[in-house]
Amino acid sequence: MRKQSHKILMGWPARFSLRNTAKTPPIMRSKSARAMTLIEVMMALMVLALVFGGVISSMVRAASITRDSKVIYRETAILNDAVEKMRSMTFDGLKTYLAANPTIEIPPSGAGTAAGLGGAYTYILKNESDTTKDPIKITLTIYPKDLPQRSISLVTYISSDGLINKGKK
Repeated sequence: MRKQSHKILMGWPARFSLRNTAKTPPIMRSKSARAMTLIEVMMALMVLALVFGGVISSMVRAASITRDSKVIYRETAILNDAVEKMRSMTFDGLKTYLAANPTIEIPPSGAGTAAGLGGAYTYILKNESDTTKDPIKITLTIYPKDLPQRSISLVTYISSDGLINKGKK
């Protein structure tokens, strides 16, 4: 009779009972009662490391792109400021200014030309122009002092009659 009662406990109701599963034989234990193995834990950690590595990598790249776009914005603002300053001058005053200032250094504090636009870099603003002709072809090149390979150039023409757009005919 004992075998009969043992079979009843080991059957279907025993699997879903509230009794302690440690007393039931290992064959009868449910899969949810088993713990995770060390290999499963290590694999889960590897997957998490890959996911977080990708997230951190994309955040670093986004910060780099943002920094570069700020630098380009500052350089463009300094060039626009320089052109507006030249447009406000008389033609003879512009010739004198261009001849006297072939290179302007803009410190990080923003003092001097293009006040407040220097940012973190010291910029070099070069002008290459031929003041003997009318209109004057002015080529402005700006770059951070330590990074001359990262330059932006702008070409404009100013005549004794004012600014000239060479694109229109």
